[in-house]
Amino acid sequence: NILILGETGVGKSTWINSFANYITHDTLRSAIAAGKDNAVVAIPSKFTYTKGGKTQDIQVGKKDPNEVHDVGASNTQGSKTYRFKLGETVVNLIDTPGIGDVRGSKQDDQNMDNILAHLTYYKEIHGILVLLKPNNARLGVMFKHCIQQLLSHLHKSAANNISFVFTNTRSTFYEPGETLPPLRKLLEEKNMGIEAVEKGVFMNDM
Repeated sequence: NILILGETGVGKSTWINSFANYITHDTLRSAIAAGKDNAVVAIPSKFTYTKGGKTQDIQVGKKDPNEVHDVGASNTQGSKTYRFKLGETVVNLIDTPGIGDVRGSKQDDQNMDNILAHLTYYKEIHGILVLLKPNNARLGVMFKHCIQQLLSHLHKSAANNISFVFTNTRSTFYEPGETLPPLRKLLEEKNMGIEAVEKGVFMNDM
C-alpha cells in the first residue's frame, strides 16, 4: 500500500499511468508497437502539446468523474486506489488530490480530510511517495502544512518509509535542482525524523 502525495500539477496521476505501462511492457518499443488503442491508461489525463507555436489538447483514457481537468485545480477530486499485480504481489497505489489547490486553503483542508478518511481502509501503509518538481526554491506554505498534518495522523514509523520523487527532471539533467535545499531545511526545522538523502530521493521525467 503506497500513498502518493504532491502539489497540484506535479504529475501524480501521470506517474501512476507510467507505472501501469512499465509493468505491462518490457520496453518502450513494445509499448509503441502495441498502438495507441492498446495503451494502458489507469487514470484519464489531459495535457497540452505545442509545436510550431500551435497548441493542441491531448486527452487519454475514458472520462472519469473523479478526474476534472480545470486549470489550477486538482485534477483528482478524491483519493482512489489503483491495484496492480506483480507476480504474486499486489501493489496498491493510492492517488490523492493535489496540495495547493487554487480554490483555496479550505479546499486543501477538505482534500486532506478526504485522504485521511481513505487511509482508514488500510491497516498498514508500506510507503509514502512525495512527488516534487525540480527548481522550486520555495515550497508552498500549504504544502508544508499538509505534510505536517498528514504525518501527525500516522504512526511515527511512517517517517522511515518516505521517499521523494522529482518529476520532469530532464530539464535539470535528472537532478532535483533548487528544490532539495529548501526541502531539507523544512524537514530539519519541523524535526519530522525524515531525511531527504540519496537512498530516498529519485528522479524521473514523467
